Amino acid sequence: MAYKTIHGEHLSIYEIEHLDTLSRVKIAEQLGNFLKNLHNFSDDNINFPPEYFMMVRDYYNSYPKQIFDSLDADERKIMDNKFKAIKNNDRNFITPTAIIHSNLHYKNILWDREKKKLNGVIDFAQVGLAITAMDFIQLTNFNTHKNDQFLKDILHAYGKDEVELFTQIKELSILEPLNYYWWYEKNNMPEGMEKIIMKLKTILHAQ
Repeated sequence: MAYKTIHGEHLSIYEIEHLDTLSRVKIAEQLGNFLKNLHNFSDDNINFPPEYFMMVRDYYNSYPKQIFDSLDADERKIMDNKFKAIKNNDRNFITPTAIIHSNLHYKNILWDREKKKLNGVIDFAQVGLAITAMDFIQLTNFNTHKNDQFLKDILHAYGKDEVELFTQIKELSILEPLNYYWWYEKNNMPEGMEKIIMKLKTILHAQ
């Protein structure tokens, strides 16, 4: 079976963060519209959860020992508070009815770099039913306030400006680096695991 070639380039998180305001808004609008269409798409054959998200693995109750041992007391306290926020938010535990991409990392998004136009999204191998907020957490770093306006612009195009969804995505964003840790762990890649621990410590110190 032949598939149509999708042309485009990746725009890294760093690049998006350093674009001018109008370009960032344009990108946010396209991401929001894509997610709105995806999350309203239905397919009776997709009736299973994504394979690798920690919300499925229940990691938010007990993160990996190697990470725990690498954090100091202050960092552990911040992590514990973040997990408490996730566990105390009822929106995280509704029965999911929406299909999500579940791996919406910048390397799976293709852009016309000059026009800042979304050409396509690739790698739907991990699709499944899950809470829609999980599809936002890999778009960029939402663990600090730096990209809050970018997220608000995405949600405006998505059609849901409510504070509750914004807050939920912000709370769940800590799972983004931990998902990568699990992937490196699963594939026996200790260097990747160590890299994620350092990234996580940077995030925690930025709080």
